[in-house]
Amino acid sequence: MCVGLIVERMSEDEAPEVARLVAATIQPLEYYNERAKIEETAKYAPARLLALVREEADAVLVARLDGRIVGYCISRYDDGLVWLSWFGVDADQRGRRIGQTLLHALAETLPLELIT
Repeated sequence: MCVGLIVERMSEDEAPEVARLVAATIQPLEYYNERAKIEETAKYAPARLLALVREEADAVLVARLDGRIVGYCISRYDDGLVWLSWFGVDADQRGRRIGQTLLHALAETLPLELIT
């Protein structure tokens, strides 16, 4: 784990920053055309991120390093399954196991009956 990294639920005031990081993850993807990038980014605009966490507190996890959001994990629980929508790490912070830490944190949010 990256020293000083903290993974927690996204707070409501962090939605704009997380939305920017989601867009920064999606925009450089070569296998998405421009329309797909626009539509996918719109799904994770601040208002939609807020709706997700209001419905399910663990839907958006953020990784913070020195107080700055450097990663995110967006998921949803549905009929006994957890669907991973997106996760990403700031391009300058990749290679530090932040994504792995986010996925481990997601696993810790799962209901016990899903793990056993």
